[in-house]
Amino acid sequence: MIEVAQFIAGATGTVFYFTDVGSRLFWLHWVTAALCTYVVLKSYVATERQGVVRHLTDRNYWFNRSTAKDYGLMCLNAGLRTSLWLPLIGSHLVGTLAVARALRDYFGFPEPVIWDPVTLTVLYTFIYFLVDDFSRFALHVAMHRVPFLWRLHRTHHSATTLTPFTVFRVHPVESGIYFFRAFIAFSLVTGVFVWLFGRHLSIIDVVGVNAIGFIANAAFANLRHSHVWVGFGRFEHYFVSPAQHQLHHSMNFCRGNYGSVLSIWDRLAGTLELSGKRRPLIFGLVSHDRSDQSSQPVGSSWLSKAVDSKAA
Repeated sequence: MIEVAQFIAGATGTVFYFTDVGSRLFWLHWVTAALCTYVVLKSYVATERQGVVRHLTDRNYWFNRSTAKDYGLMCLNAGLRTSLWLPLIGSHLVGTLAVARALRDYFGFPEPVIWDPVTLTVLYTFIYFLVDDFSRFALHVAMHRVPFLWRLHRTHHSATTLTPFTVFRVHPVESGIYFFRAFIAFSLVTGVFVWLFGRHLSIIDVVGVNAIGFIANAAFANLRHSHVWVGFGRFEHYFVSPAQHQLHHSMNFCRGNYGSVLSIWDRLAGTLELSGKRRPLIFGLVSHDRSDQSSQPVGSSWLSKAVDSKAA
């Protein structure tokens, strides 16, 4: 049963996302996103650059019917996480201890393995990162390929305006599924390491996992859901660029790009699409009512309007 007090605390707690180092909305990530945008815009011609700045600073970009749903679902899902999913599924620590105990009961105590702390930290962080990133990719593919799951995931793709808050635009049931995915990935990897290395696995090793997430968020994560086109060129064969994820959200070009950080999973699955040159993109669902869309494709389509209006 949902505890009302816990739900309210979780929903209102979203204001602390800006001070939470583990959140994509952490204030420093906004600073790095702004710096990345500044660097990218220097390669634009003056009229295009002015159009982008005007667009991003327009109140209607941040406050419209599409973004209102982002903010509402962000608060709703935060409340459900603390009042429903966490009590129902359990914390990552509970899952970790359960896996470690199960391995101990079934296989007994392993021979003591003592590794150099730095090596152990790097190994644990790398393995967890791969498992976590692949599980995100696999679930994302399922969200698009399984009809029932697509009915949930289409909520996310119905966004006609992409902002960093769009990452929270998720159906409540999908939010619970992704919470369970994270629970399983962390519990399995960390539980195995706790069983193998016991007390030799320090809290620093576990915090190292968060370091990768911090770096990914600080780099370009907040531009994935935005109207700022950033491609990685040939590196898109290995890492997912913001432009590739914007293609994934577009009506007219989406064919894949299901990865989160690594694009190697898309390469193996044959679903990788490189960004190439900036192009007009329209976000939302094909059958979606675009009356509130305010014509916000990525790149040249809305930039051309700024250029034309300036020329006029």
